[in-house]
Amino acid sequence: MKNKIALLLVLGILAVCTAFGQKTALGKICGNPNVKCKTDATMFGVNDIQFEIPKNSVIAESELFYAVILKSSPIKDFFGGAGDCRAVDTEAERLAAQRLFPNSKVFSQRCGYDSLYYTGVKENTVFLAVYAGKTPAQAQTVLKTVTATGKFKGAYIKRLQAQFNGT
Repeated sequence: MKNKIALLLVLGILAVCTAFGQKTALGKICGNPNVKCKTDATMFGVNDIQFEIPKNSVIAESELFYAVILKSSPIKDFFGGAGDCRAVDTEAERLAAQRLFPNSKVFSQRCGYDSLYYTGVKENTVFLAVYAGKTPAQAQTVLKTVTATGKFKGAYIKRLQAQFNGT
């Protein structure tokens, strides 16, 4: 009897340790706006890049990806208080950029966090970007395409991760 209890105790401890040691799966980025994303689209704003979020998730992270930052700006008060927080784009500007890159999602981080935010950019920064793939080579190709338009002086590549916090 003592051996069974000890065995059950050890198995229980192993199960708990395994559960806490597991990482959550990273959601696949939906970088092409023409392809339906296998996620709940109501979680995202029109200016967000979508990624696959498991049902009933409260917190989720995307896989790492590359973006070409078309324009960005530091801000004094990101959360929309009395400071100087202005988006670098309007929805009309984002849509105009989207027409230039029809197969790559054009997305932006604007003032204040909703439920989606991006890591890999400086804190207190707003930006307009275009999805540039999973590899540095893909990102370089997109940067060349962006540069060829002549519309986004100073565009640069950044490795990002989208994170969702629905708490």
